[in-house]
Amino acid sequence: MSRPRTRALTVESAGVAPRTIERELRSPATGEVVVEVLACALDALDARIAAGRVPTAAPLFPLVPGRHASGVVVEVGIGAEHLRNAKVVVPSLLPCDECEACRRARATLCRRRIALGAGPIGGLQTHMTVPARHLLALAGDLAAGAPRLMEMASLGHLVELYQATAYAGLAAGDVAFVLGAGERARLLRELAAAKGATVLDASDSAQADAAAGARELPRVGWKIFALHGAAEATWADAMRLCGPAATVVLVGPEAEGALDAAPLVMAEAQLRVSLGAHPDLYAEVAALVLRGDVRLPTPEPVPLAQAAAALEWAASTSRVAIVAVRS
Repeated sequence: MSRPRTRALTVESAGVAPRTIERELRSPATGEVVVEVLACALDALDARIAAGRVPTAAPLFPLVPGRHASGVVVEVGIGAEHLRNAKVVVPSLLPCDECEACRRARATLCRRRIALGAGPIGGLQTHMTVPARHLLALAGDLAAGAPRLMEMASLGHLVELYQATAYAGLAAGDVAFVLGAGERARLLRELAAAKGATVLDASDSAQADAAAGARELPRVGWKIFALHGAAEATWADAMRLCGPAATVVLVGPEAEGALDAAPLVMAEAQLRVSLGAHPDLYAEVAALVLRGDVRLPTPEPVPLAQAAAALEWAASTSRVAIVAVRS
């Protein structure tokens, strides 16, 4: 009996247009499953990785784009029988759980990790064979019908932002500023508010200063999130807001070029860089979605045949696009 095959939108090398390739699907080994992908959520970072413009992602060509996916388990290996027919979200990062980085709870630094969308496994393929241990099995309202499961493909985008709040040590009562605009800024503000922080609307430092002054908030211990790390203007705004004991979190890929960090030193502030999404955070963020504390991006899905165009659209608009992988 022949093995099922998978269709995947594949980028052969940096700068080359993606094309759909059909290839054999590997049988699941012990502790692995085959996921039939229902949907993949794309954003501008997926396009940058596919173009070879994100060195920290260490893209391995040929690659299948798409860091975030949801689907149904259709085949299980030994030890993964409990996930048979489960509706799941596949985390963007699947660490080995055995290396020194994993033992130190630094899974994002695991050198043996599977990084969706940065190698031969990505969301824009009809089936994928992956380790079962970090999959998020969905139940109840989060798995109620194909449209809901399709929305859950974008959960990982929230997890990447939620991780930034964890790196900042954000807690109830903290003052938080999210520097940036668009969908990611909206999501990060909702996540910070869900943690009980006082979130002030501000796309730049001038607006932030005005908002803080209007509420007479002391300039101590602020949590400052700088989205789109490659934008020097965003970094400059973060430095202008950097007061005593502040925490500045760069959210996303590393900034391009040198950044002036002198204000951090002068204010005895902390700098954290949040890259990727730890798989252990997916359940926490799913609970926030279930309670209605944060809203998932819900664009109109497009078919897999239009995935290349969806990738370009996500890159040009900095918004999330959802591809209905299973027709």
